Amino acid sequence: KKVDKIFNYQNNWGAGRGGNKNIEILEKSGIEIKHKTSGRMPWGGLQPFTEDWVECKYMLSTDESLPGGVQSTLCAVHGTIMIGSNSDGQRNLFPELVGTEVEDLTSKIEKLKSSPSYRNKIREYAFNKFLEKYSFTAVKKQIIDLYKDIKENIDE
Repeated sequence: KKVDKIFNYQNNWGAGRGGNKNIEILEKSGIEIKHKTSGRMPWGGLQPFTEDWVECKYMLSTDESLPGGVQSTLCAVHGTIMIGSNSDGQRNLFPELVGTEVEDLTSKIEKLKSSPSYRNKIREYAFNKFLEKYSFTAVKKQIIDLYKDIKENIDE
């Protein structure tokens, strides 16, 4: 069961990754804030870092970086709703919650807080999209299809 907390994924160890916007949004959210205790991820280790936030209903990131999205993927698998971020993973798994602007994300948090059915819809979509795009079976199929395409082009 998830607790009514929002994890502050204030990713300021990399250039352009979050920062003061997180604090402003979190203060407006009215949700209890959880901060990491395991040190800097990924150097502190993925398992201890995941244990820091896995109980939370939400995670907030104002990271404006486009590539990647490992954190969105982990959230989808564990049933935590990732709010914000512009990453590829976020766009695939939580498309309705992409963004980094304070007012926009504050509004999205309010909608999530007020509607259990909306929260469930977001969680289910993210998990199903994870299975479709990132699961072992999905990735295996993508690799096999890519191999077939390469082989066909070489044989021509």
